[in-house]
Amino acid sequence: MKLKPKQYANFLLRLLEDKPVSEVKSLISFFVMYLQANQALHLKEQIVDEFTRAYNKTNNITTVSVQSAVPLSNDVKHNLHISLAKLLAKKVELLDEVKASLLGGLVIIWEDNVIDNSLQAKITSLKNNLK
Repeated sequence: MKLKPKQYANFLLRLLEDKPVSEVKSLISFFVMYLQANQALHLKEQIVDEFTRAYNKTNNITTVSVQSAVPLSNDVKHNLHISLAKLLAKKVELLDEVKASLLGGLVIIWEDNVIDNSLQAKITSLKNNLK
């Protein structure tokens, strides 16, 4: 029976659960050999994606993407991280990305949510309202 990437990811999650850091490397090596023996090594990227999703769900972690027109200072990133963690009541993994096309402001994306407070969005909205 061929397993799907999600099944392999859940197996790895259970395999690593509550294990000391000193054992993790050998367990991952075992898992890679297991994939190779089952001719599933080609699924490694999908398995990593599924593992990350499952790990984050289990540990109440959400990934938040913050897009800005210019690079954010470390202080701004830190304050955003704290505010978002409180707002979402989760541990937050913050990914920041510079998109000059935004012109200014921020776009914040997590799970299925988008807050677009960019200057570009405001200009587009204004343009649409003037039509």
